[in-house]
Amino acid sequence: MKDAQKLAIKKLKKNSKQFIEKDLRNKLYTYIVSLGHNVEDISAEIKKATKKIAKKLVKKVSDVKETSNKNDDLLNADITKRIKKEKKRLQKQLKLKLLLPK
Repeated sequence: MKDAQKLAIKKLKKNSKQFIEKDLRNKLYTYIVSLGHNVEDISAEIKKATKKIAKKLVKKVSDVKETSNKNDDLLNADITKRIKKEKKRLQKQLKLKLLLPK
């Protein structure tokens, strides 16, 4: 199970890296063309730069996801504790109402 999860995460990171890389490269190409320069002359350098930037961005995104997952776990634990307390409180109130004469 863990191996399957690791493979899925690795594949997801790879796909997101490729998507970021392609999108960034296209935006840089259009920006350079809008400035009036020839993209063909520096296309190899743009490709290298977008690979490096995409790699760094994927690392940042995965770090943020891990941190948010930890926060979600803490929040879920806090919510379950609150629910249990509220159930106990309601059960006590119900018992008191049943014991009191009408």
